[in-house]
Formats: sequence, C-alpha cells, structure tokens
Amino acid sequence: MVVRAPRRANYATVHPRGQITLPKQLREETGLEAGVPVTFRKSGPNSIEIIAQPRRSLMELIHRYQVDQPIGDFEALVREAEAEQADNFR
Repeated sequence: MVVRAPRRANYATVHPRGQITLPKQLREETGLEAGVPVTFRKSGPNSIEIIAQPRRSLMELIHRYQVDQPIGDFEALVREAEAEQADNFR
C-alpha cells in the first residue's frame, strides 16, 4: 500500500496595490514567465481563474487582421479586434 502525502496548496497574499506573486511551482508547471500577459475571470463566489494569453508575433497579427479596404473608423476596428480576442478566451 502506497500512502502519499497530501498535496500542499499554493498560497499567495494580496498586497496593498492588489498584486500577488504566483508560487514558483505553479509558474513552472504552467510555463508562465515574466512578461506573459494574463486574463482574470471570476469563476465562482471566492475564486478567480488566471488565463495566460498567447503571444502573437507582428506577422501573425498582420495576417490575422488583414485590411482589404481603406480604414474608416480605426477605433471601431480596434474594438472589434479586442472583442474577438476576448471571445477566444471565454
């Protein structure tokens, strides 16, 4: 019979400015590095989900958002792209 020690929970403290340090074990397990953008989503009454955003190169963005016509309302295009990006992580 194999008895395993209970897995230790990873804890962090919220600092006065709302910052937290992700425990090293979680960063290593998930591949999160400094500078990786993340999204936060409330997933329950007392829980938050942290989702790493994929990094895209400039060429990927150019191909993804090709412009086939003159740019009219640039701000509307930016809002549309942001909404599409947000939909990808829901």
